[in-house]
Amino acid sequence: MLFDAIEFDALIASVDVLYDLAFPMMDFIQRGRRAASNTLLNRYLSTTSDDNIDALRALPLFLSLRAAIRAKVLLARFDRTSEDTAIATQQAPSYFELALRLVHPSSPTLVAVGGLSGTGKSVLARALAPDVLPQPGAVVLRTDVLRKQLFQVNEGDRLPESGYRPEITTQVYETIAKRAERILSQGHSVIVDAVFARESERAAITDVAKRLNIRFVGLFLVTDLATRLGRVALREKDASDATPALARLQEEYDLGAIDWTIIDASGLAEETVKRCQPCIAFDLEQAPV
Repeated sequence: MLFDAIEFDALIASVDVLYDLAFPMMDFIQRGRRAASNTLLNRYLSTTSDDNIDALRALPLFLSLRAAIRAKVLLARFDRTSEDTAIATQQAPSYFELALRLVHPSSPTLVAVGGLSGTGKSVLARALAPDVLPQPGAVVLRTDVLRKQLFQVNEGDRLPESGYRPEITTQVYETIAKRAERILSQGHSVIVDAVFARESERAAITDVAKRLNIRFVGLFLVTDLATRLGRVALREKDASDATPALARLQEEYDLGAIDWTIIDASGLAEETVKRCQPCIAFDLEQAPV
């Protein structure tokens, strides 16, 4: 009796989780749901070991393989029914075209989103991420989340004042810059979400792009104090520990010279996104084939 014994081999029977996730991410992209694909990638990376960052170099190949497999399966049904034939004829070529695009990813880009608490940095970062090539969009790194990870607490848990000592903040910014460089080195784009109140912090993240010789986009959000206070007060179970008192204190910060693009973020989130999109200026239809 012949039988397949692969399941008895722990090594052969193990499947790369990212390769599995590439299937739904690819299908989301094919169906025009780039935001869902990007969210899936970011949630996977944020809840697993940092070691998975080093797998991003293989993601374009994984996505392309999954698209090619989907096309092949569709064509395998070609002779079954007239309905299957119609579906295969219509969809298989588009999956093959997607496979070709995905296996030739665009060069990565580093986007930094700065601004005082309550300016809408995190909302903007998540909204822009799906459209920052290569697909399925940028990995979003947030200092508020990283700070909680350093203290090994849940994102919604509030840290004591000692968690915000100057030396801790310096460590957070240094760590997030290193993590961004590590991801960018894999050929994947990154959006860094942080206050970036100091010139030295902005210079450090800009230097990451310079070292790697990749495109850099710096966006600094501004709005009035009343708007910031209202937004901060509405937060619940957020990674940020910012309070209205801190928002008022930040009004006294000396931000120094800001050489990033200053964005008016006083309106709705959708309006801020539209103001930032020309700075990103990506066209998914122009991805390499």
